[in-house]
Amino acid sequence: MMDLRGTMPFLLRSPIRYRVIWGVAVLMATLFLLQAYMHHFVYADLKGMPPFNWWVEAPVPYLNFLFWALLCPVVFSLLHRWPLSERPLWRQVLAHCFFGLLLGTVHEVTTSSLYYVILARTGDFRWEPTYRAYALHALAPAILQRFMEYWTLLVIFIAVDNARQMREKQTQT
Repeated sequence: MMDLRGTMPFLLRSPIRYRVIWGVAVLMATLFLLQAYMHHFVYADLKGMPPFNWWVEAPVPYLNFLFWALLCPVVFSLLHRWPLSERPLWRQVLAHCFFGLLLGTVHEVTTSSLYYVILARTGDFRWEPTYRAYALHALAPAILQRFMEYWTLLVIFIAVDNARQMREKQTQT
């Protein structure tokens, strides 16, 4: 098995092993899919919902979490380049706001495009003006959601990196 940590320097600095990131992404996507299924199971009769469609529901969490797993090294590299512990803080926050919106936009446009292709192939989405208008209107709130997910990843990386540094300090003394 090839050791990716030797070939990619950003993985050497990462406080979380990349395979753990991928495992957590799959686990989180599965939990979110089960949550959607349970919601449907409980409320289907009450709300008159159509049968649960795995092709409609499953791609959403998997595309989201797996794409973030793919972007984790980039997010950690950005945090390493613009650490939130440096002053003046406003410059670091501004940089992360810019990159959070940029990565959030790239993430959302990419995953939404893949999702709509999947839906179109299963017959659940038609490339008609009404559907396209809905997809475009959904883009702005979805980018905001991805922006918040970017900041969540930053907080996780900061917490895990700080815990690692404290552990290293304790072993040195």
